[in-house]
Amino acid sequence: MRYIKYKRTGLAYKYAMKAHYANLTQDEKRIVRKEKFWAAFTFMLFLSFLYADIYFIILIPEPSFWLLRILYYIGIPIIGVALLLISILLTAVITKPLWNKVGKYNLPTMKKVIFQQSCAHLREFYQLQDPYIITKCYESTDIGFSKRDVCIFIANDELRITVDIVHGFLSGDKDRGCYCFNKDEITLSKICKDKLLILELKCENTVFYLGYRAKGFIQRNFANSL
Repeated sequence: MRYIKYKRTGLAYKYAMKAHYANLTQDEKRIVRKEKFWAAFTFMLFLSFLYADIYFIILIPEPSFWLLRILYYIGIPIIGVALLLISILLTAVITKPLWNKVGKYNLPTMKKVIFQQSCAHLREFYQLQDPYIITKCYESTDIGFSKRDVCIFIANDELRITVDIVHGFLSGDKDRGCYCFNKDEITLSKICKDKLLILELKCENTVFYLGYRAKGFIQRNFANSL
């Protein structure tokens, strides 16, 4: 048995957003581009105000008299907070009319095809290929697989189990890696739990409790003797 995992988890969301943008109309794309531009402009404007605040505070001289010095150290943080709030308010007042002209595009519910495209890199990395089966993992020694839909397939003469990368997901954190088994490493057992037939797939200390339909798939495509 061996375990592999794709390291760049952030790519799932990146690819999903790229696929989603490609499916927008030209008007929707124009609004999205304007939103990005004004978001950058708003941020730069706020940074300008923040820089001016810091410069103003630096210009305030520190008094030599001890009582005034105490008031100075008490007053500087208060002035700093006040200037920060003023900067936020000014940024909002100046940019609000611009945002109103841009309009706003609300991202609709993600389409199934976008979820699928978001995990294309995982399907390639784990070498997903036909035939495969999507079934339930009721419980596993790896809790990341418990109560999840999993994908079972064969690649390079190995039985491989990942979470459902066929239908896809947006967050790369949902990728739990891929377990790869050789034929002589696993045992399959039928168990009954809460009046439900379950397949126990075991390899040393690693155990998966799967939907029972996985047994027929594994026997047909991977190991008839199991």
